[in-house]
Amino acid sequence: MAKVKGPLMSMDARGQIGKTLVFLGWKGIKDVRTYVIPSNPKSDGQVAQRGLLTAAVGFWHSVAFNTLDLAAFNLLALLEPAVMSGFNAFCKTYIALIKAAQTVLYARQYTTMSNAGGAVSISITCDDAVLLDVWYGTSLTSLTGFLSLAKVGGVGPFLGDIENLVAGTDLFMKFKTQDVATTVLSGIYKVRVLA
Repeated sequence: MAKVKGPLMSMDARGQIGKTLVFLGWKGIKDVRTYVIPSNPKSDGQVAQRGLLTAAVGFWHSVAFNTLDLAAFNLLALLEPAVMSGFNAFCKTYIALIKAAQTVLYARQYTTMSNAGGAVSISITCDDAVLLDVWYGTSLTSLTGFLSLAKVGGVGPFLGDIENLVAGTDLFMKFKTQDVATTVLSGIYKVRVLA
């Protein structure tokens, strides 16, 4: 690509000319490149991958995530080697789980019920999960604490109390299940522990 000033003796030029050159602008930079016919491979593998991506996007839009859930996926994205959004981290994880033949459940509708005296009471919804665990810690990458959560009366959200925490520190949490054939797709939640 070549940067241009006053392309085609004008202030701005966009589009292709004679299927040889393409003029475009991106973030205020005007440039020109060779016209290329984009490829559209329709191999079995490519079609399958596109189907997985379509399904991931569909689930992202159909699962009722609240703002705390979306923030948790943005934190999860920070663990990826490449810069990506929470949406991208969700899609990447979803596709990897489906390829590994895992049953995928969705942790969502997280709420901090109370936060005082070094204890945090949490609520999270995860349909079809029989057992749900929360792994927690004071670092994004070190979730070493463990607590099994229960549904009150066998219905509704999972509830639990994480206690003996240090006030003024950040608490990071990720939800998992003990079923080896099932994975809970969860972001990493962050709560500041209050005194």
